[in-house]
Amino acid sequence: MHIVGREKHSYIRGKIEPPTKSDDGFEKLYAENLKVNRWLLMSRNPEIMKRYLRLPTARQIWSALAKAFHDGSDEL
Repeated sequence: MHIVGREKHSYIRGKIEPPTKSDDGFEKLYAENLKVNRWLLMSRNPEIMKRYLRLPTARQIWSALAKAFHDGSDEL
């Protein structure tokens, strides 16, 4: 809800491609991706968070968390 409420859902759905340093708006997209990464990681306990810190995009973190914790019982 936190991510959707701030209109950043596209970062975890894969709608935003990871920018390259030469892309226009790189700094903004990079900063927004890091913000979503932080939200995802800070909502976990430190032991879990450590496993996902090195993943570079919010989409990769979301996918890894879903793979590890989603049991298929709800759509979120």
